Amino acid sequence: MRNFTVISFYTQDFACFATDLIADCERFDYSYDIRKVSDSETLVDVWDRKVEFIGESIERYGSVIWL
Repeated sequence: MRNFTVISFYTQDFACFATDLIADCERFDYSYDIRKVSDSETLVDVWDRKVEFIGESIERYGSVIWL
């Protein structure tokens, strides 16, 4: 068992990267929470959600690794 959870999110345009990341997590038996989020007007708008997402993930899982 690992002491961390791999976390990330992605938009539809980057779903191919999420698929690969999920496959890697499963291959190495890592816990993960990789979520699809809605598109925004700009990439900056999407990344503005990152801090909140990481904070919520720390509360939920304890140790996390953002990829």
